[in-house]
Amino acid sequence: MKFLSKRIIEGEKVAIASTCNRFGEMVKADPSLKEEYVGLSRRVTDFFSGVLTDLPIVLTDNVTDYVYGPEAKRSGATWSLKDLPVVTPPFTSVFLETACPRDSIDQDIRAWGALFTRSEKTEVNSHSEIPHDELKWVVEMALLWDDKGIIKTHPVVYTFFLDGQGQFLSDPCEGLLYEITMLACDELAEVIGGDPQWERRQKSTVDMALPFFFSFAFMHCKNVSLVPPKISRQVRRQAERSGKPQLDYRILNIEPMKSVLKKEGNLDEVGLKTALHICRGHFKDYRDGAGLFGQHKGIYWWEGQLRGSLKQGKIDKDYRVNPPQEA
Repeated sequence: MKFLSKRIIEGEKVAIASTCNRFGEMVKADPSLKEEYVGLSRRVTDFFSGVLTDLPIVLTDNVTDYVYGPEAKRSGATWSLKDLPVVTPPFTSVFLETACPRDSIDQDIRAWGALFTRSEKTEVNSHSEIPHDELKWVVEMALLWDDKGIIKTHPVVYTFFLDGQGQFLSDPCEGLLYEITMLACDELAEVIGGDPQWERRQKSTVDMALPFFFSFAFMHCKNVSLVPPKISRQVRRQAERSGKPQLDYRILNIEPMKSVLKKEGNLDEVGLKTALHICRGHFKDYRDGAGLFGQHKGIYWWEGQLRGSLKQGKIDKDYRVNPPQEA
């Protein structure tokens, strides 16, 4: 399956999905609204096809599988946006995309992606509940997905608010603070707010955004690298002959603490007395205090716990954010 980004720059259109039943009924019943709907789809398609050639594109398949895949389900592990230490995108603009892992989220959704833009500003809606004194970063997200082979998006842009530490701002009840900007005309936008069906779809959108913010958290870790994928000479030549724009793909390669443990923790000298059972990892924040091993400042991705026994043998699992290459 082709990446969403490649399909869009090759001319595939982005359809505007109905936010709720009433939204769809109004569009079908009113020719002028239908014209507005079709025009919005065209503008959104032109926008994405125009910006994708100038952005880094990060492939996050294994992060999504880590969060939502079969092993995550079997382990019963759950994640929340509040589990992440720093989610500020390291790029001013970036596009993240992923294939849907097996048996997760929605079987009709084959893949999804999102354009993120980051800005540092303090001007927000005067009617917003955002605490201005804590606000540092504003992150906008435009999400799209493959629904049974059709690329779709909702006519909205999500805005998230981060503090100076790069964490999400929440209300006193610990609810995530975000705002929605409607791209549809006022008549269509009015039917969206408060609709129960739309409220459920917002929840689904946040669920799909979780692996992407998880990926941003990885990008801030000292022991995680972001590298371009290996492209064969034949593929490069084919792309050059086609004359189509080349996209700037990146892959997150996670080498969870191995080099640090080996170099600074004297792993080879100390050894492991028990079988190595790599469990679900977590973030460790060493920005304050003495630092990791008394000298390393920053956030690290820690590969879980050491447990088990020699009788149980050695169990090796290595999580790498390294999606398969496109066929």
